[in-house]
Amino acid sequence: MSNIGVSLEETRAAALADVRSAHKRAVRRARAVMGDLAKIAEGRAIAANAAWLVAAASKAKRGSTILEGTDWSSGEAAIVRVALDPSKPPREQLDAMFRDAKRRAGGQAIALVRQGEAESASRALAAVMVEIETALDEVAIEAAVERARIASPRDMPRRATTPGLRRRDEPLPPHRTFTTLGNDLVFVGRGAAHNDALTFQIARPHHLWLHARGVPGAHVVVPLAKSRSCPADLLIDAAHLAAHFSDARGEPVVEITTAPRKWVRKPRGAAPGAVVIEREKVVTLRLEPERLKALLSREVSLGK
Repeated sequence: MSNIGVSLEETRAAALADVRSAHKRAVRRARAVMGDLAKIAEGRAIAANAAWLVAAASKAKRGSTILEGTDWSSGEAAIVRVALDPSKPPREQLDAMFRDAKRRAGGQAIALVRQGEAESASRALAAVMVEIETALDEVAIEAAVERARIASPRDMPRRATTPGLRRRDEPLPPHRTFTTLGNDLVFVGRGAAHNDALTFQIARPHHLWLHARGVPGAHVVVPLAKSRSCPADLLIDAAHLAAHFSDARGEPVVEITTAPRKWVRKPRGAAPGAVVIEREKVVTLRLEPERLKALLSREVSLGK
């Protein structure tokens, strides 16, 4: 991350502006789809009253502005009205309405999926705005912005507009970023020297640190909020990544060392990536291949 000359509040304000704009786009998409669904419902109502409207259209004169029929399906008279263009024959317009209703009905399933996606994106983006407003540092803001891009990439494309966050022409960060099914982020070091940068420059003391025990491998960091403990599912996801990006890759059972980053230190003169861990805990991981496959497919692209 490059934030020289940029304050935390400037970074926060720019990130909020980006996510707020994305949220507005998602809300507009949801409303547009709701309009499409309303038209589909209107078309279905017209089709449902076809028998009554066809009879009325056969008697209507050119120049009529309203087509009115009587629905007797309930046993009682119910008036059905459809607006007409006075410049066109009523029956021709009614046939066009039926064709349009049939065409729209075929797109209802797709429209419902689009509506769900847009509403889900708008909710996720609204949550990200709260995260950014309460973030304590640029790392937390960057993590929130990444979540926004993952939640709604079409509304928030990657671009270098947020001061303090990595620009396209800057080198890649020392870590790869993965998002879990719970939309949490996990950082994985790119190599020995990059492991040191991830652990001692990017990770905060309260972040959770992981490493495959007893074998060379990547440092893994879960950027937790200060007051948040690591949920079991997130711990297992991070442990899978620690095992995969180590010399224990492919082993069915792997021991994973975990500790808050504040208990990880670098001995003077130690080789790149070599560390000493105090107060470590060990998790015995039984590899779940499908879970690992899903995690690896959710690597966050950095526009490289």
